[in-house]
Amino acid sequence: MAPSLLALFGAAWSVLPGSPLAWTLGGLLVVLFPLATALAPLLDGARKRTPARIYVRGVLEALSAAFAQAFLTLAFLPFHAWEMVHAIGLTLVRLVITRRRLLDWETAAAQAARTAGLLREGSARSSGR
Repeated sequence: MAPSLLALFGAAWSVLPGSPLAWTLGGLLVVLFPLATALAPLLDGARKRTPARIYVRGVLEALSAAFAQAFLTLAFLPFHAWEMVHAIGLTLVRLVITRRRLLDWETAAAQAARTAGLLREGSARSSGR
């Protein structure tokens, strides 16, 4: 989602037809969706079963958490987009061009054995791949 959302924001202000503000608000609606789900308890009638003070406090806590989530999503959007594009590119290079290091991980047991000196670094990579 992060690369496509960042691309939408960039395209909204450069090449997409219509108002850039409308495109930007459309992208922000995606990010602000958790705020809409935090408002759902207002519609289900839970107010009848709980005291007003507790109910309002719960709704306000849910709204503040959803707002914080939306804010952090926007704040870290470029970083997450870069990470995802890098991972996709690296995967494509490994699958199509180099055909090496397709599984770039090792088991916890192999890592523990390597740190204990029982297994050399090269043998863990050659045995698992």
